[in-house]
Amino acid sequence: ARFFPSIIFDSSRAYCYLELRYFDHKKRINISHPLLCLFH
Repeated sequence: ARFFPSIIFDSSRAYCYLELRYFDHKKRINISHPLLCLFH
């Protein structure tokens, strides 16, 4: 079981997406959390 956190910035929508990838022997879970970036 390993966690791979990655931050993806979408300039077209000005949002940061925190993507957490959880890898297991039999399970693959991708969780995306929309986070507002304060770059106004």
